[in-house]
Amino acid sequence: MFIWAKPRTAGLMEGFALSMMVDSGIHAPSRLMPGLSGHPRGVFGGVDIESAVQKVRNAGLARNGWTWAIASAGLAVVLAALILHPAVHVPEIVPGTDKYVHVAAFASLILPGSLFHPRALWWLAPVMLAFASATEYLQAFVGRNACWSDAAANALGLAVGIALGLSLSHVARRVRAARDAGPALSVA
Repeated sequence: MFIWAKPRTAGLMEGFALSMMVDSGIHAPSRLMPGLSGHPRGVFGGVDIESAVQKVRNAGLARNGWTWAIASAGLAVVLAALILHPAVHVPEIVPGTDKYVHVAAFASLILPGSLFHPRALWWLAPVMLAFASATEYLQAFVGRNACWSDAAANALGLAVGIALGLSLSHVARRVRAARDAGPALSVA
């Protein structure tokens, strides 16, 4: 769930950061990221972040597994359509940059699952690896080139997405634990 404070001015990374904070269960992003808006109380683009996060939570949209599953399935359909489309050859300005696109595409495909549902990785990772392999294999039948380096880039993208998702999930758990523990007592 993305929270766009001002759609005309809010950047993609700002919306993504707010989305991560909402979905990871962080209650007070203004205390964790006071510099996000430059305002010490967490006002971002004229919107109080904490109240926006609370509205998303009250709507039940923050950690809805079906929302992420449907979004990931939609992304998989779009990826399959793009990968299997018999496109016109586009020359590369820098050789090898298409591998970065493969890595980014497949990392973004598995990132929501590894971030929000890490226990599902035991079946999700093999399914995504089979999907990555199948799309590369099927390219030979639609007039495109299937190559091992693209398959390796797809697998690397899945590994990057899993590592990033598990890392962010771990950080979110630690932040939640620190928040729930309250302020530390110090003896002066």
